[in-house]
Amino acid sequence: VKESDQINCGCCKLNVGSAKESPVSDAMKSACKFHLGSIVLGAFITVACKFLSILASWVADIIKQLNRFKDNCMAKACLSCLQVLMSWFNRFVKFVSRNAYIYAAMYPDNTFFSACKGVYGLVIGNIKEVWVIDQISDFIMFISKLAIVAVTGSISYLWLQNHPGNPSSILIPMIVACLVAYFISTGFMQIYEMTIDTIIICYLEDKTINRPGPYNMERSLRKL
Repeated sequence: VKESDQINCGCCKLNVGSAKESPVSDAMKSACKFHLGSIVLGAFITVACKFLSILASWVADIIKQLNRFKDNCMAKACLSCLQVLMSWFNRFVKFVSRNAYIYAAMYPDNTFFSACKGVYGLVIGNIKEVWVIDQISDFIMFISKLAIVAVTGSISYLWLQNHPGNPSSILIPMIVACLVAYFISTGFMQIYEMTIDTIIICYLEDKTINRPGPYNMERSLRKL
């Protein structure tokens, strides 16, 4: 592989010499051609787990309204524990499914469940690094959303204050602008979050396969 055909992504080097159009369009075509079943299966499992969580919450509310369980502290505690467990299980499934997509893209021969198994072992073997990086990235994403909403609200306020039409109220337009900014920023931050997860998975895979070295990652990542 020619050095000019390689792009350093921080955790590894990608060969883009065979790219016919662009990395994005090639990746989308590859996903539709080789991974469409994995995408559909992962989405189905995530929706099914979410449906079970909602169903468990609905059943718990019905049981709590029954006369025989209204004053039963043990039953209420068990139902609360069930709801918490379903919530955490739903988050776990979403986390594994999202990273399984990345692992399946790295190794196209993997099925969805084999990708889940591979990425689960990869994450469990490096749980400290994953947890720390995940918490830091979540905090940065949250601060970024707040900053975008705050800047949008400030610009909307200044624009409405100086608007020649003299609007009767600037509160509702400001709320609408902030909500739109929040939803748009959430969509963009999800892309950045997926990118961060991809770099983490590549970093962990490089660390696992090429131990004790040499690694493909940058020197800054080797210090983690």
